[in-house]
Amino acid sequence: MKQLARGLLLGALIWGTSTAHAATTIETTGFSLAWTESSAHPLDMQLLSDTDGLVRIAMSVGALGERWDTNTHGDGGIGNAADHLLTAIVLQGYRITSMTLSAVVNGSMYLETRGCNMCETTPGTTANSSTLNWSILRGGEHAVLPTAYASQVDGTLAISSTAHMPLEGPFLLALGAENTVAASSSVQLVWDGWDWQQYTLQATAAVDLSDVVLSVQVTPVPEPSTYAMLLAGLGMVAWTARRRAA
Repeated sequence: MKQLARGLLLGALIWGTSTAHAATTIETTGFSLAWTESSAHPLDMQLLSDTDGLVRIAMSVGALGERWDTNTHGDGGIGNAADHLLTAIVLQGYRITSMTLSAVVNGSMYLETRGCNMCETTPGTTANSSTLNWSILRGGEHAVLPTAYASQVDGTLAISSTAHMPLEGPFLLALGAENTVAASSSVQLVWDGWDWQQYTLQATAAVDLSDVVLSVQVTPVPEPSTYAMLLAGLGMVAWTARRRAA
């Protein structure tokens, strides 16, 4: 009864937040998920599927793709992040058994090279990274879940993180995403027969995070009366077996 009361109260809070902030809400067979607040813009969610206890939700987390080109900016780097808070309510008679947060990282890194006979070269560097972090808040406890992370990506790479923890009733889901890039140019000192000439070569790093999907495994939870009937049935089978043996 207390759990139901908490659920109704949390539902009222979600409704109030939705009317004030136009929150996006996802309704599934076993639970609801509502955007509550963000560091930037509201979280955009789309229900992809809800089949056989597996729910897949696409999320536009709002972390912008980044690119750093030393020809334009010189040596350095840049990054951006987006953070979201969502409210979830697992419906009575259901339980979340596991969740997986996945995404695709698209990255590129380029260091210009130039051949020379008599030269000294200071190497350049490139770096990129994408991070998905998440955590669960319920009953005053904060559980940080494994991070999905990739760095030095030159191409396309899938990342994911899975958390196995039973969840019932209301809880909060904190979700964050971050993209960072950095680059520094190679510098060549070339002897031309008369003097040393200095050349600065191009370095570029880029990264983008896409196709963020939250996959949730949901199972029905039998009512206590169901367990009682099952135990009674097993007892009857055992009693019948003993009578036959006698």
